[in-house]
Amino acid sequence: MSQISKPADGTYLYPAPITGTETIATWQDGRLTALVEGGEPRNVITALTEAHTAHEISYLDDVVFTPPAPTIGKALACELHRAMGRAGIRDHYAFASKAVGVEVASLAALWPEELRAVRDALAEYVALAALQAEVAA
Repeated sequence: MSQISKPADGTYLYPAPITGTETIATWQDGRLTALVEGGEPRNVITALTEAHTAHEISYLDDVVFTPPAPTIGKALACELHRAMGRAGIRDHYAFASKAVGVEVASLAALWPEELRAVRDALAEYVALAALQAEVAA
């Protein structure tokens, strides 16, 4: 039995072979992380589902592939850590998680739009702290 190769990380959009239903499959780190069929997300992704989806992607002609957006990387993450430190924020990951609405384990892994959300939240935090200091004085 031949092994099905894993698709490249990214998002695949294609019509299901029999029904023609729009299917969106997202692969990350060699795993199927999200599957939406006909607008309905698949809550449980089994190994069989993953293998089936990889097979569909490999043989269908009208698959549209979108590579993953690049993350911000270490240099911008370091800059963000320093800015949070200057603002007096102790738990940088909790602050970033609250700003983007999902758990953040690494600032370097943020996407550019998530970076904007964290920077906006940081600016709001700094402005509020300055206002509170002004009122207290």
